[in-house]
Formats: sequence, structure tokens, C-alpha cells
Amino acid sequence: MTGATGSLGAHILAELVALPQVAKVFCLSRAKSHEDSVARVRSSLDQRQRVLSAEQEAKIISWAADVNKPDLGLQPEEYKQLSDLATSVIVNAWPVNFTLSLASFDPHIGGAINLLNLAQESAHRATYYFSSSVGTRQGRIDPIAEEAFPDSPSTAGGMGYGQSKWVVEKTLERAALEKNARVGVLRIGQLVGDTINGVWNETEAWPLMFKSANTIGALPALDEQLSWLPVDLAAKSITEVATQSEATYKSPAVYHIVNADASSVFQKQLLE
Repeated sequence: MTGATGSLGAHILAELVALPQVAKVFCLSRAKSHEDSVARVRSSLDQRQRVLSAEQEAKIISWAADVNKPDLGLQPEEYKQLSDLATSVIVNAWPVNFTLSLASFDPHIGGAINLLNLAQESAHRATYYFSSSVGTRQGRIDPIAEEAFPDSPSTAGGMGYGQSKWVVEKTLERAALEKNARVGVLRIGQLVGDTINGVWNETEAWPLMFKSANTIGALPALDEQLSWLPVDLAAKSITEVATQSEATYKSPAVYHIVNADASSVFQKQLLE
């Protein structure tokens, strides 16, 4: 998986290594060395107050990598090990910057494709899961947002962030239909602190906005319905999807990782 050094990624990692059927989790991160990668992952877990047992920690292999390279910046024997052992690939690293243009995300889209190639070449035909965003559907107001691939770029609106996720979603859909790739899109909504410790990523938009009130003494008047999901619950949902049995598996598939209660209220309002 990628993105283990982030908030959601740390929780996903903790959920995965707690499962008895998971033998190893390879974490790829932008680090100076494998040792630095290990330290960054451990720091991320500590920051989110996720405590692992010795047995769970032993399942984690963390490597410095560059997913923009076809070989992911790994040594040949390391890439082969991934290809031989991987059963699922979870792409969870993406810059959260709403001011960047679509073109600015080109390297990240390329990295997502390189990881898809790894999944396609792997001995176990690894299933590929991409952490997308509800932003791919916020450009067009539909009565119901189906768990389906978007039919037009207009659904992603004008932000490069949502557009870049849209591009990867459509690429995965095409790979599944034309190359028989095993793919799933995890369309994630607004995440908040976890249900145990309440640790929220302070660099996200909402925490930054709340903190700004200490300086300017005011908050913006926003006319929107809040639909927040605790990050640990999102991680549990993603883990369940990524480790599901062959009996329930389908490809290509889209999963909405959002607050189910808020969605139910919204649907009720539409029906009324």
C-alpha cells in the first residue's frame, strides 16, 4: 500500500495487520532510505495513537520507493518479491491540494498506473484499490450519486484534485473492461478524527478553518450539509473491502466510503 504515513493510511495499516489472514503489508513511501521509511510509518502510527503488538509490527515491511518509475524505484529482487506475494494493492497516497491544476497531478496519475501494472503482473493477479474522492461527483448535482463510474468529466467539477481522481477512476474502468484488471474505487468523503482518541489531521481544511477563528475571531457562514466520517471507521470499511472473499468480489466496482447516516437523511429529504 501507499500512503501509510498519512492519517487514513495509518489507520488502514493498523486494521490490516490486526487480521489473522494478512501475513505481510508492504508500505511504499517517499523516503530517503528503507530505514527512514520504517521510521516515518512508525511515527505516523504513533501520531494517531495506534498501538500495535509485536506480532502485528512484524507484519510490516516499509520501503523507500518512487512510484513514478516503472520499477517503483525498487531493486529488482524487491520488485519481484512484491510481484510474487501481493494479493491486494491499495493506492492511498495523493496530494490534497485544491489549488493545483489537473496537469499538476500528472506524476501522481502516472504513479497510479505503475502500481496498476504491478497488480496486473503479479503472480496472484492482485486486486487494485484506489482511494478516490467524492470530489469526482461534486461537479454535477444528481438526486442520487450511484456507486458507478462517472459518465462525463463534468461530474468532477473545476478543481484539479477531483479531476485527477476522475482520470484514474476512468482508467481503472477501462483496464477492467479491456484488460480484465481486478479493480475497485474507494470514493471517500470528508474524514474527521477517530472514534477513540479524536485525532484529526490538523492540516486539513476544516481544522485549519477552526484554528483560524482564534486569529480573526470569526468563521465563514457555509450553507452545506455536513457529512463527516471518523477516520478509523473509514479504515475499517476499506479493510473489509480490500480483504473480502471471492464470493462477494466484483470488478470493476465503486464503493462510497461516506457517513451512512447523513446519506440516509439526505435521501429521506429528497424523497419528501
